[in-house]
Amino acid sequence: MPNRDQFIKEFMAKWPAPYVPRNKFAEFSGGLRQPGTLANADCLGRGPAGRIKIGKSTAYPVREAAGWLFDQIQTS
Repeated sequence: MPNRDQFIKEFMAKWPAPYVPRNKFAEFSGGLRQPGTLANADCLGRGPAGRIKIGKSTAYPVREAAGWLFDQIQTS
């Protein structure tokens, strides 16, 4: 498994925009997390940092979204 910084850099290199819209998070995460998961995490104050809202749309900086995703990894 890559370290956190390497993981984030890989996601930043692959995503074409500086922000990840919540409704595209399943695509961003390869299907590992759904938009509803982020909505629930945000509601609990546990979502990715730096969230922005434009109208009814919510988005996250790629760096923060990738870091949050990395932090969700559990190994057994």
